Amino acid sequence: MEPILEFDKVFFNYHSTSGETVALQNISLCIDKGEFVAIVGPSGCGKTTILSLISGILKPSSGKVLLNGETVSNPRSIGYMFQRDQLFSWRSILQNVKLGLEITKDKTQESKDYLNSLIDKYGLTDFKNKYPHELSGGMRQRVALIRTLVTKPNLLLLDEPFSALDYQTRQSVVDDVATIIKNENKTSILVTHDLEEAISMADTVVVLTKRPATIKKIFKIPFSKQGNPSQKKKNPNFTKLKNEIWKELNNNEEVH
Repeated sequence: MEPILEFDKVFFNYHSTSGETVALQNISLCIDKGEFVAIVGPSGCGKTTILSLISGILKPSSGKVLLNGETVSNPRSIGYMFQRDQLFSWRSILQNVKLGLEITKDKTQESKDYLNSLIDKYGLTDFKNKYPHELSGGMRQRVALIRTLVTKPNLLLLDEPFSALDYQTRQSVVDDVATIIKNENKTSILVTHDLEEAISMADTVVVLTKRPATIKKIFKIPFSKQGNPSQKKKNPNFTKLKNEIWKELNNNEEVH
Protein backbone atom coordinates (compact mmCIF):
# COMPACT_ATOMS: atom_id res chain seq x y z
CA MET A 1 0.00 0.00 0.00
CA GLU A 2 1.39 3.39 -1.02
CA PRO A 3 1.54 6.04 1.71
CA ILE A 4 -0.97 8.88 1.47
CA LEU A 5 1.81 11.37 2.31
CA GLU A 6 5.54 11.13 1.70
CA PHE A 7 8.46 13.44 2.49
CA ASP A 8 11.44 12.39 0.37
CA LYS A 9 14.74 13.97 1.48
CA VAL A 10 13.15 17.38 1.97
CA PHE A 11 15.22 20.47 2.68
CA PHE A 12 13.73 23.92 3.19
CA ASN A 13 15.60 27.23 3.43
CA TYR A 14 14.16 30.61 4.37
CA HIS A 15 15.55 33.58 2.46
CA SER A 16 15.74 37.10 3.86
CA THR A 17 17.75 40.27 3.38
CA SER A 18 20.19 39.04 6.02
CA GLY A 19 20.83 35.76 4.21
CA GLU A 20 19.64 32.19 4.09
CA THR A 21 18.42 30.08 7.04
CA VAL A 22 18.18 26.30 6.83
CA ALA A 23 14.88 25.34 8.51
CA LEU A 24 14.47 21.67 7.55
CA GLN A 25 17.24 19.25 6.69
CA ASN A 26 16.82 15.88 4.96
CA ILE A 27 13.30 15.09 6.20
CA SER A 28 12.05 11.68 5.02
CA LEU A 29 8.74 10.39 6.33
CA CYS A 30 5.83 8.23 5.13
CA ILE A 31 2.29 8.45 6.52
CA ASP A 32 -0.32 5.80 5.75
CA LYS A 33 -4.02 6.31 5.09
CA GLY A 34 -5.93 6.63 8.37
CA GLU A 35 -2.79 7.17 10.44
CA PHE A 36 -2.66 9.91 13.09
CA VAL A 37 0.83 11.44 13.40
CA ALA A 38 1.94 13.99 15.99
CA ILE A 39 5.02 16.14 15.41
CA VAL A 40 6.89 17.48 18.43
CA GLY A 41 10.12 19.41 18.76
CA PRO A 42 11.75 22.49 20.27
CA SER A 43 10.07 25.87 19.74
CA GLY A 44 10.96 27.36 16.36
CA CYS A 45 12.36 24.12 14.96
CA GLY A 46 10.09 24.09 11.90
CA LYS A 47 6.99 22.10 12.86
CA THR A 48 4.56 24.57 11.27
CA THR A 49 6.88 24.84 8.24
CA ILE A 50 6.23 21.14 7.67
CA LEU A 51 2.47 21.77 7.62
CA SER A 52 2.97 24.65 5.18
CA LEU A 53 4.93 22.35 2.85
CA ILE A 54 2.21 19.70 3.02
CA SER A 55 -0.53 22.22 2.19
CA GLY A 56 1.45 23.67 -0.72
CA ILE A 57 1.82 27.12 0.86
CA LEU A 58 5.60 26.59 0.71
CA LYS A 59 7.68 24.59 -1.77
CA PRO A 60 10.71 22.49 -0.75
CA SER A 61 14.16 23.92 -1.50
CA SER A 62 15.00 20.35 -2.52
CA GLY A 63 13.37 16.95 -2.22
CA LYS A 64 9.70 16.08 -2.70
CA VAL A 65 6.48 16.29 -0.72
CA LEU A 66 3.94 13.91 -2.27
CA LEU A 67 0.24 13.57 -1.48
CA ASN A 68 -1.20 10.39 -3.00
CA GLY A 69 1.97 10.09 -5.07
CA GLU A 70 1.78 13.59 -6.55
CA THR A 71 2.93 17.07 -5.59
CA VAL A 72 0.19 19.10 -3.92
CA SER A 73 -1.90 20.63 -6.70
CA ASN A 74 -5.31 20.72 -5.01
CA PRO A 75 -5.18 22.35 -1.56
CA ARG A 76 -8.90 21.63 -1.22
CA SER A 77 -7.99 17.99 -0.53
CA ILE A 78 -6.35 19.16 2.71
CA GLY A 79 -8.25 20.37 5.76
CA TYR A 80 -6.67 22.74 8.29
CA MET A 81 -7.47 23.34 11.96
CA PHE A 82 -5.74 26.37 13.47
CA GLN A 83 -5.00 27.55 17.02
CA ARG A 84 -8.12 29.71 16.86
CA ASP A 85 -11.41 28.36 15.58
CA GLN A 86 -11.70 31.12 12.93
CA LEU A 87 -15.51 31.16 13.11
CA PHE A 88 -17.24 34.21 11.67
CA SER A 89 -19.15 35.99 14.43
CA TRP A 90 -21.89 37.30 12.09
CA ARG A 91 -22.71 33.85 10.70
CA SER A 92 -24.80 31.24 12.50
CA ILE A 93 -23.25 27.88 13.35
CA LEU A 94 -24.97 26.30 10.34
CA GLN A 95 -23.70 29.10 8.08
CA ASN A 96 -20.17 28.66 9.46
CA VAL A 97 -20.26 24.91 8.82
CA LYS A 98 -21.47 25.55 5.24
CA LEU A 99 -18.59 27.88 4.46
CA GLY A 100 -16.31 25.29 2.86
CA LEU A 101 -19.03 24.12 0.52
CA GLU A 102 -19.79 27.73 -0.44
CA ILE A 103 -16.13 28.38 -1.25
CA THR A 104 -15.91 25.24 -3.40
CA LYS A 105 -19.33 26.00 -4.94
CA ASP A 106 -20.47 22.51 -4.01
CA LYS A 107 -24.27 22.47 -4.15
CA THR A 108 -24.80 18.72 -4.57
CA GLN A 109 -27.48 17.00 -2.51
CA GLU A 110 -24.89 14.44 -1.40
CA SER A 111 -22.77 17.18 0.24
CA LYS A 112 -25.83 18.77 1.86
CA ASP A 113 -26.83 15.39 3.28
CA TYR A 114 -23.29 14.80 4.56
CA LEU A 115 -23.26 18.23 6.21
CA ASN A 116 -26.57 17.53 7.96
CA SER A 117 -25.39 14.07 9.03
CA LEU A 118 -22.26 15.55 10.66
CA ILE A 119 -24.32 18.20 12.44
CA ASP A 120 -26.68 15.54 13.81
CA LYS A 121 -23.97 12.97 14.57
CA TYR A 122 -21.81 15.33 16.59
CA GLY A 123 -24.41 17.14 18.65
CA LEU A 124 -24.78 20.45 16.82
CA THR A 125 -28.47 20.16 15.88
CA ASP A 126 -29.68 22.26 18.82
CA PHE A 127 -26.98 24.88 18.19
CA LYS A 128 -27.09 25.35 14.42
CA ASN A 129 -29.07 28.60 14.58
CA LYS A 130 -26.96 30.08 17.37
CA TYR A 131 -23.89 32.28 16.87
CA PRO A 132 -20.28 31.62 17.91
CA HIS A 133 -20.38 33.93 20.95
CA GLU A 134 -23.18 31.79 22.38
CA LEU A 135 -21.02 28.64 22.40
CA SER A 136 -18.26 27.46 24.73
CA GLY A 137 -14.68 27.31 23.49
CA GLY A 138 -14.87 23.53 23.25
CA MET A 139 -18.09 23.59 21.24
CA ARG A 140 -16.60 26.20 18.90
CA GLN A 141 -13.66 23.88 18.16
CA ARG A 142 -16.10 21.08 17.40
CA VAL A 143 -17.85 23.39 14.91
CA ALA A 144 -14.48 24.29 13.34
CA LEU A 145 -13.65 20.61 12.89
CA ILE A 146 -17.04 19.77 11.38
CA ARG A 147 -16.68 22.72 8.99
CA THR A 148 -13.34 21.25 7.88
CA LEU A 149 -14.69 17.70 7.50
CA VAL A 150 -17.69 18.78 5.38
CA THR A 151 -15.45 19.21 2.31
CA LYS A 152 -14.18 15.60 2.74
CA PRO A 153 -10.44 16.36 2.83
CA ASN A 154 -8.01 13.48 2.25
CA LEU A 155 -5.69 14.82 4.94
CA LEU A 156 -6.32 16.85 8.09
CA LEU A 157 -3.66 19.22 9.49
CA LEU A 158 -3.96 20.40 13.11
CA ASP A 159 -1.71 23.28 14.16
CA GLU A 160 -1.84 23.58 17.98
CA PRO A 161 -5.67 23.49 17.82
CA PHE A 162 -6.16 23.35 21.60
CA SER A 163 -3.62 25.92 22.76
CA ALA A 164 -6.20 28.72 23.13
CA LEU A 165 -8.37 26.66 25.49
CA ASP A 166 -8.19 26.71 29.28
CA TYR A 167 -6.85 23.59 31.02
CA GLN A 168 -10.23 22.32 32.23
CA THR A 169 -11.80 22.57 28.79
CA ARG A 170 -8.79 21.25 26.94
CA GLN A 171 -8.96 17.57 27.90
CA SER A 172 -12.64 17.15 27.04
CA VAL A 173 -12.08 18.87 23.68
CA VAL A 174 -9.06 16.65 22.94
CA ASP A 175 -11.25 13.60 23.61
CA ASP A 176 -14.01 15.08 21.47
CA VAL A 177 -11.82 15.92 18.48
CA ALA A 178 -9.89 12.62 18.64
CA THR A 179 -13.15 10.65 18.66
CA ILE A 180 -14.54 12.53 15.65
CA ILE A 181 -11.31 12.07 13.67
CA LYS A 182 -11.26 8.36 14.51
CA ASN A 183 -14.93 7.91 13.56
CA GLU A 184 -14.38 9.65 10.21
CA ASN A 185 -11.12 7.70 9.62
CA LYS A 186 -9.18 10.82 8.63
CA THR A 187 -5.44 10.77 8.09
CA SER A 188 -4.24 13.50 10.45
CA ILE A 189 -1.07 15.36 11.39
CA LEU A 190 -0.94 17.24 14.68
CA VAL A 191 1.69 19.83 15.59
CA THR A 192 1.85 20.37 19.35
CA HIS A 193 4.11 21.32 22.25
CA ASP A 194 2.13 19.11 24.61
CA LEU A 195 3.62 15.61 24.90
CA GLU A 196 0.58 14.18 26.68
CA GLU A 197 -1.60 15.48 23.87
CA ALA A 198 0.71 13.95 21.24
CA ILE A 199 0.96 10.52 22.90
CA SER A 200 -2.73 10.26 23.78
CA MET A 201 -4.03 11.26 20.33
CA ALA A 202 -1.52 9.83 17.86
CA ASP A 203 -0.55 6.46 16.44
CA THR A 204 2.95 7.80 15.78
CA VAL A 205 5.00 10.59 17.38
CA VAL A 206 7.78 12.18 15.30
CA VAL A 207 10.48 13.97 17.34
CA LEU A 208 12.37 16.77 15.59
CA THR A 209 15.72 18.26 16.56
CA LYS A 210 16.27 21.98 17.00
CA ARG A 211 16.68 24.02 13.81
CA PRO A 212 17.74 23.03 11.26
CA ALA A 213 15.21 20.30 12.01
CA THR A 214 15.93 16.69 11.26
CA ILE A 215 13.94 13.68 12.44
CA LYS A 216 15.60 12.57 15.66
CA LYS A 217 13.37 9.60 16.45
CA ILE A 218 9.97 8.12 15.58
CA PHE A 219 7.85 6.49 18.29
CA LYS A 220 5.00 4.08 17.51
CA ILE A 221 2.34 4.26 20.22
CA PRO A 222 1.52 0.66 21.20
CA PHE A 223 -1.79 1.55 22.88
CA SER A 224 -3.03 4.04 20.26
CA LYS A 225 -6.24 2.08 19.56
CA GLN A 226 -7.19 1.65 23.23
CA GLY A 227 -9.96 4.17 23.89
CA ASN A 228 -10.00 7.97 23.86
CA PRO A 229 -7.08 10.18 24.98
CA SER A 230 -8.26 10.34 28.61
CA GLN A 231 -8.40 6.56 28.78
CA LYS A 232 -5.00 6.15 27.13
CA LYS A 233 -3.41 8.41 29.74
CA LYS A 234 -4.29 5.75 32.32
CA ASN A 235 -2.30 3.09 30.45
CA PRO A 236 0.59 1.86 32.65
CA ASN A 237 3.07 2.51 29.80
CA PHE A 238 1.93 6.10 29.21
CA THR A 239 4.28 7.80 31.70
CA LYS A 240 7.22 5.63 30.65
CA LEU A 241 6.73 6.59 26.99
CA LYS A 242 6.30 10.25 27.90
CA ASN A 243 9.63 10.12 29.77
CA GLU A 244 11.38 8.52 26.78
CA ILE A 245 10.12 11.20 24.38
CA TRP A 246 10.95 13.96 26.86
CA LYS A 247 14.52 12.67 27.10
CA GLU A 248 14.84 12.76 23.30
CA LEU A 249 13.60 16.35 23.28
CA ASN A 250 15.81 17.46 26.15
CA ASN A 251 19.10 15.72 25.42
CA ASN A 252 18.41 12.73 27.67
CA GLU A 253 17.38 14.71 30.75
CA GLU A 254 14.78 13.08 33.01
CA VAL A 255 11.26 14.49 33.44
CA HIS A 256 11.01 16.67 36.54
